[in-house]
Amino acid sequence: MSATITYRKTRQGEWVACGPAAIVRPHQLIDVTRRDGTTRPERVVSVGRVFQAGGQDMVYGYLDRTRHGLPASRTAAMCDQCGERRAVTTASDMSGIPGQVCGICARSGGLSFA
Repeated sequence: MSATITYRKTRQGEWVACGPAAIVRPHQLIDVTRRDGTTRPERVVSVGRVFQAGGQDMVYGYLDRTRHGLPASRTAAMCDQCGERRAVTTASDMSGIPGQVCGICARSGGLSFA
């Protein structure tokens, strides 16, 4: 039997790596195979309970969802002023309250995040 590690979606909607318990271990960097056959390196943060599949001990590996300190979510940030999703950056209003703004709102001045 092949030791292929694949993605699975949990009941809660979280993507995990499913593979042999001997390979999918906490703090390990593993190669997870996608549907198209390509692989992607993923870091395992923790593992679930061991279960049997095809006579082999298997686990779900919960993956590190951060990349360089940023959330792995691919949804773009939204401007707190106008709702734009392109070229959003962090800025502060005159009282020092931080917020997300697009370039147009940042140049217009008069920001208020209160």
